[in-house]
Amino acid sequence: MPVLVDTSALYALADVKTVEHGRVRSYVQSSTDLLVLPVTVLPEAGYLISTHLGSHVAAALLRSVVSGEFRVEGLGHADLARCLELMEAYSDTPIGLVDASIVAIAERLHIGHVLTLDRRHFRMLRPRHVSAFTLAP
Repeated sequence: MPVLVDTSALYALADVKTVEHGRVRSYVQSSTDLLVLPVTVLPEAGYLISTHLGSHVAAALLRSVVSGEFRVEGLGHADLARCLELMEAYSDTPIGLVDASIVAIAERLHIGHVLTLDRRHFRMLRPRHVSAFTLAP
């Protein structure tokens, strides 16, 4: 089963000093799920990891992506249009482009699972293809 990976989960994988690291790592190691990484997550996670954990940790993350541990998923014009719809629809509780892109990709690929620590946003979001996302870990 494919699972979309959010920035918060990717950051937790990289930060070995947090409690969340263990939870996310255990999920990833014990799962046979295909980890789908929206391309929009990479710059956000890369920036956060480089800034807080160092460029060597960001390089290690990119190495894992290049080696095939994640399937990188891009965005097309229709996805970007859907992102705009979502950002406008949720303007009261703003969501950014990265979260909106996860929803757009999920809808296009019919993925109902998201690996995230951002429960607040992803519990609130209502994708078109499922009543709510199933959140892991």
